[in-house]
Amino acid sequence: MNSMTVYRHLLKVSGMTRREAAIHLHEVSPATVSNWSFGRKGNIGYNYKTTIEDALSQLRRFISSQNTVGKEIADSTKGKKRFTIDVFSDDVAARKKGWPCKSAHDVAVGIGLADIDDDVEVTFNPI
Repeated sequence: MNSMTVYRHLLKVSGMTRREAAIHLHEVSPATVSNWSFGRKGNIGYNYKTTIEDALSQLRRFISSQNTVGKEIADSTKGKKRFTIDVFSDDVAARKKGWPCKSAHDVAVGIGLADIDDDVEVTFNPI
């Protein structure tokens, strides 16, 4: 299995851009993540310790945490007819709560929404 292809796919699924993953997840230069996304192994810039293998592990753990949050959202709607979900208004708000960006949190929310009962009325609370 070509890990570079896997990296690119996982990055898309995570909801992060290459820049967001570089800065907020891997702590490498955006150019390094571009290399990984296009099948090149080289690190560019200031952190030569993070390898593509490390990055894949970090990305898999991050996506697993998104799935966990999504499941928690779905579980918290059980037995309810109405449910309000907090969503971030922007990347700054998301980062204050430990998310790399708004879109990564939106992925987790989407996972939760996909698993709730059809009759639950959902409203969104921008924070």
